[in-house]
Amino acid sequence: MNQNAEDQPETPLPAWSAPNAAALPDGGGTNNKIAVSARNLIFWALGTLLGGWIVAIVLTFVADPAVQTLGIIVSWFGGFACIVLAIIAVVFASIGLSRARRLGGLRKGTALAALIAGIVIIIVPLVLLVAIAVLSAQML
Repeated sequence: MNQNAEDQPETPLPAWSAPNAAALPDGGGTNNKIAVSARNLIFWALGTLLGGWIVAIVLTFVADPAVQTLGIIVSWFGGFACIVLAIIAVVFASIGLSRARRLGGLRKGTALAALIAGIVIIIVPLVLLVAIAVLSAQML
């Protein structure tokens, strides 16, 4: 009896199943909510930054200097809120990564994306501030 690979039936792949709830920490919670919270904080951080910039740009078109000053203040508050939210998101994403390890990788990508985005949101303004300081010092 010579059987070819064509004659043998294919074994089906096992269906995906959720991790065993009894083996999970925190009473069997399986959704890693803190990683999702970190992702949501990143979106809020970007939203406050973008909202602050849009308001500032719109207010600079008004001829009144007091209104233009208000636009600058709004942009600074938006930037400050963005940095604070990004710092909180980095903390939550770090916790989410450690929980993802315990949950068998559940929401690891979400936590990792929030961590990377949070670090970028924190570092980019600092690099820009240093670049502006160096360039303005060279102009003097």
